[in-house]
Amino acid sequence: MAPSVIVLDFLRAAQGVAAAAALSGGSAALAQEFEGHARTKAFSALGTTFGAGLAFGPLLAGLLIETAGWCWSFLSSAVVGALALAFGAPRMRESRDPNASQLDWPGMATFTAALTLFTFGVIQGPESGWRSLEAEALLLGSIIMLAAFIIVETCAAQPMLDLSLFRYARFVGVQTLPIATCYCYVVLLVLLPLRFIGVEGHSPIGVGLLLLALSAPMLVIGFGAGLPWGLMDGLSVSVVPKERAGMAAGIFSTTRVAGEGIALLVVTAMLSGLTQYHFRVLGLPVTSSLRGAAQRLASGDVDAASRMLPGVGREVLVRSYAMGFQQLSYFLIGVTIVASIAAFVFLRQKSPTD
Repeated sequence: MAPSVIVLDFLRAAQGVAAAAALSGGSAALAQEFEGHARTKAFSALGTTFGAGLAFGPLLAGLLIETAGWCWSFLSSAVVGALALAFGAPRMRESRDPNASQLDWPGMATFTAALTLFTFGVIQGPESGWRSLEAEALLLGSIIMLAAFIIVETCAAQPMLDLSLFRYARFVGVQTLPIATCYCYVVLLVLLPLRFIGVEGHSPIGVGLLLLALSAPMLVIGFGAGLPWGLMDGLSVSVVPKERAGMAAGIFSTTRVAGEGIALLVVTAMLSGLTQYHFRVLGLPVTSSLRGAAQRLASGDVDAASRMLPGVGREVLVRSYAMGFQQLSYFLIGVTIVASIAAFVFLRQKSPTD
């Protein structure tokens, strides 16, 4: 019996928490385990592993969906995680901070609250309007919680995230690298399958093959998005003093994981808003059905959008979506260029570790 959407969401949330912990803890453990050239090789191997997964992941997922059913697109991840735990855990040594006394609960609470409020605010914006009381209250609350998080972490004796590391210009530059990869690559891994399957009618395995054009360069360090991907984790620990490498890796992983989620939220909301704009250009009145249809289109569900706007032809819906997607692509290009320039400028600065 297939689980309900609510059960699936809870399971995916648990999977996300575990994945985030493994990503941040794993890179921090590598930073403590290796030094010098060995550390460079370790992080290069990590980047190559990411590249292989990102390159062949969509194709493998499409193959599993068509041959074994959609459940195996999730079960396969569980199998890989279980193998990693079985083979990896016995070979890892303890790397915790001996001086750590307890978890930074205030920091965790304020950071989670800021991210949660921002997430709901961005989701609520396209649905009820960006000037609605609900959306404005949620976004304002996220700003307040972010300010509280900064204050808490600045005053804490053992903060969850040591914000003083942002005094290093090159460390700031490293944080801009995942911004570029988020907007030029990660969000497209979600948006393009929705478009290819929901709007253009391709099969899952066909989408996997199409996405190879986007993801295959990840296998080649130094080509396309693969250039920063293979270097980011190593750079995050090489631009700060050795004794702070673990914290630097943790901050970088947190920034990357949270940034990817935020990027996807922002881009999806923008696609919905741009689609609404093109609806209005065609003379359609702004109603809740119109906003709902735009959101459905942003998720690739043309049939649901057609049911919400019965008087509007399918070709009009698809054309409005395509025009919105085109304008969104220009935005993604712009963010990527700006982030790349910022990374170049900051990484050219000297750090105390030089």
